[in-house]
Amino acid sequence: ASAPGLEAAGTTTRRMPLNDVFTHLEKGSIVYVMALGFQHLEGETYLRVDVGDELRLTRHNEYTYMLASRVDDQSGRQAWVGKDIVTVWEVVQPVTDPRLDGPEYLRLSVGDEVIVKRRLTGNWQGWAHGCYANRDGEGLLNLSFLTPKVLLSRELTA
Repeated sequence: ASAPGLEAAGTTTRRMPLNDVFTHLEKGSIVYVMALGFQHLEGETYLRVDVGDELRLTRHNEYTYMLASRVDDQSGRQAWVGKDIVTVWEVVQPVTDPRLDGPEYLRLSVGDEVIVKRRLTGNWQGWAHGCYANRDGEGLLNLSFLTPKVLLSRELTA
């Protein structure tokens, strides 16, 4: 399966590296992004997010969560959203390891975009299960060949 997030984002095409987003948030800027995944966690701590929601990011925490509110929510309620909910990963290095050629692995080429569905832990730290952002196919991938970016829904203002 492919990720519906990029289609839901409409005409948004501007990508910003996730580290640049963190820098802007640390300077007190607000960054507007499109949700590429969903988060349906219960409670006041987490924000309920669906694919295609426009989010207003105001802070980040330990590079894992970001404080956000949904633009369409007039209450302005802020809560935490996982960074992978708003991140598209771009392949920036050729994957040349022949051991990553099996059917369980996502075949990656430089320039491909991937949505992380689930990060792996333990011996698989640095790996994830994901899908192509704009075509069918899913499998395991090594995140060291990719760089995380977000889809801006609005340009940053000074």
